[in-house]
Amino acid sequence: MEGLLFYWMAWMSWVVVMFFIPKKIKFRFVLLFHILSVISLAGYQLDVQRYSINTAAIYLFAVICASIRNKPLRNQINFICTCVILALAYSSLEMYALLDPVWVIFSKTAILAILINYTAILLIKDWKMRILSIILGLVLGDCLFAAVLYHIGMPYPAASFEWLDKAAVIMGAGLSWVLMEAVIGLLQSYMKYGQREKQG
Repeated sequence: MEGLLFYWMAWMSWVVVMFFIPKKIKFRFVLLFHILSVISLAGYQLDVQRYSINTAAIYLFAVICASIRNKPLRNQINFICTCVILALAYSSLEMYALLDPVWVIFSKTAILAILINYTAILLIKDWKMRILSIILGLVLGDCLFAAVLYHIGMPYPAASFEWLDKAAVIMGAGLSWVLMEAVIGLLQSYMKYGQREKQG
């Protein structure tokens, strides 16, 4: 069933944020609100003539654009360029898989997860901006893919439940990488502290 993986991971994320992140953390309430908003909007589509897009994608686009408005101009340009690169990477792989699926011997979602996250890691160091760029890049990439298909007479609903499932897997891979970076950082700090204790 399309969308099941998205809903499962979204609700799991909500539970983790709700019960495992301390209330003192500033972004906790905002994150809970955004997760619930995306879950609520995921079931609705906005139709403009033959073009259709999920309202959750529109919400994500608006929220991310609003969140980077106070960033320095240089950071904004870097963020936008990264999003465009990720969008082109996503739409290119989707188009390649559509036109010549025989050569896609592995799971398309797994390939996208590796490609998108690896590209984002190379382009952006800050993990928060990296996650936002991945989300916006996926939204723009699927809209671009839908526009190309619409142009050749193949209507495709942008940000459908199938896309939400893929986006959930890609985001899960990205957050797993962030968690691994945090664990490695803690281990390095612990090892340095142990060496100082021995020297002292």
